[in-house]
Amino acid sequence: MESKEKVKTVEKVPEIKSRKKTGRKTGPFNNMTKNGLLRILFYLALVLLQVWFLVSLVASLAKKVPWLSTAITYTAIVVILSVYSRKEDASFKLLWIILIAAVPFVGVVSYILVDSQDVHRGMNRRFTTAIKRYRCLIPQDEKVIRQLDGEDPYAAQNAHYIESRGGYPLYHDSAITYYEDPVQALQDQIEAAKSARHFIFLEYLAVEDGESITELKDVLIRKAHEGVTVRMIYDDLGSFTMLSDHFARAMRKEGIDCQVFNPAIPFLRYFMNFRDHRKLFIVDNKVGFTGGYNLADRYFHNETVYGWWKDTGVRLEGPAVRNMTAMFLSTWDVLDKEQWRKHSKKATHVDRRKFFEEPLGEDPLPQYADGFVQPYADSPLDKEDVGYQVYMNIIRSARKYVWFVTPYLVLTDQLADELISAAKRGLDVRIITPGIPDKKIIYQLTRSYYKNLLEGGVRIFEYTPGFCHAKMCLSDGRVGVVGSINLDFRSLFFHFEDAVFMAGGAVLDDLYDDFTAMFRVSKEVDVETVNHRPVPVRIFQLLIRLLAPLL
Repeated sequence: MESKEKVKTVEKVPEIKSRKKTGRKTGPFNNMTKNGLLRILFYLALVLLQVWFLVSLVASLAKKVPWLSTAITYTAIVVILSVYSRKEDASFKLLWIILIAAVPFVGVVSYILVDSQDVHRGMNRRFTTAIKRYRCLIPQDEKVIRQLDGEDPYAAQNAHYIESRGGYPLYHDSAITYYEDPVQALQDQIEAAKSARHFIFLEYLAVEDGESITELKDVLIRKAHEGVTVRMIYDDLGSFTMLSDHFARAMRKEGIDCQVFNPAIPFLRYFMNFRDHRKLFIVDNKVGFTGGYNLADRYFHNETVYGWWKDTGVRLEGPAVRNMTAMFLSTWDVLDKEQWRKHSKKATHVDRRKFFEEPLGEDPLPQYADGFVQPYADSPLDKEDVGYQVYMNIIRSARKYVWFVTPYLVLTDQLADELISAAKRGLDVRIITPGIPDKKIIYQLTRSYYKNLLEGGVRIFEYTPGFCHAKMCLSDGRVGVVGSINLDFRSLFFHFEDAVFMAGGAVLDDLYDDFTAMFRVSKEVDVETVNHRPVPVRIFQLLIRLLAPLL
């Protein structure tokens, strides 16, 4: 199939057509459980109390121990020099240098708890070890890489990077389906779960025990009662306001193994900064789903406070799903302390291997050949920013156009420079951001990047029907990415993420069509409008840019 490389004229439409499902209009606090709201207040109160106690303690000791202030000052200088020497974006360094210089004790403690690489080594070893256990179960077929290299050398280089640095192979024998709306994706997930014979794995940032997932939950419980292995991982902070702390226990009583990722404990600790932002749904190692949507009502249009919630996803069928299974199980191994102890004692690998073996007596997986797909994951604990580099590689290798859609736009200097450089080379560089924000501070932070990008030739569109939560990239009709990775610091450096890299195939035409549909209902931002921002808005945006790496 011929790739769509020509850019269609953007037709502006004032509003999106009405859909069948209007949903209830709720605010950001209406979907909180009473338990969730109490947890937030309790958590914040205890954290603030600890900060106050530490600051008061040091202030009191400084009066009694004259050399303590000098020691803190010298420690702060050493930490500042350490921060300055790190190979990171200037935004990271500037934030910590200012904070440590202004409030030495608070700055040093915050740096150690949030961003110090040294204190992450123990947890990094556990995750790295878990990932290595599955690499031997998903080997790369070098013929596939060579085949892609013959068709598209630049795409093959990116695929080689993902495989060599991330450990996830490229496939040419798997089918992929694109969803321009999560509603149909959820229905297909339910149908896939109904046909499960062996296992169902779920991993999401946010899960809400609401009406949208009622049918899915019933199917999962029924399958667990039938003897199918059902495992679920959800991020505690991501689901903080949506689930009570009894949800995991209730699921376990129904036979569903449930693990909470990084439980939010009201004590200062370094690992609290890392969240599980992945979206994975896997059935029998044959069908896998991922994208930008979580399992909560707002993603399926049962809430309308943010207008039309735009999100996307993909379904994989075939051997490429093995990558997703490996992602899930590597995280599960770390969270499941009992299994971790067994593996640490060099127990047999039967439990791991059984999820990758084709069950006897079943029909073999169908063989596909329409394009190349490569599901991959990213971890904040290693020294390889896979999600970030994949985006950078796509921008650098683009020949005619490169388009992004992201709910939050918080860029490193290098990423912004690459986008501008591509535009200056004559490429059509576009970014779609939300027209209605879900987080107003982040919305202003996103807009603070507009001026520099627009003056550099990058075109920016705001999705007027509502909040656009999709995370996608498309370049030249040759390569694309759909997954959970935003164009912001948290996704690129602080979250556990996943996505699917695609090269060739009809699915890229589907991405192209959806991008052009979004352009038609989006308002293009112009430099003149940005230059006429009120002075208070400009000052506020400048101030929050200092905090960009933490937002």
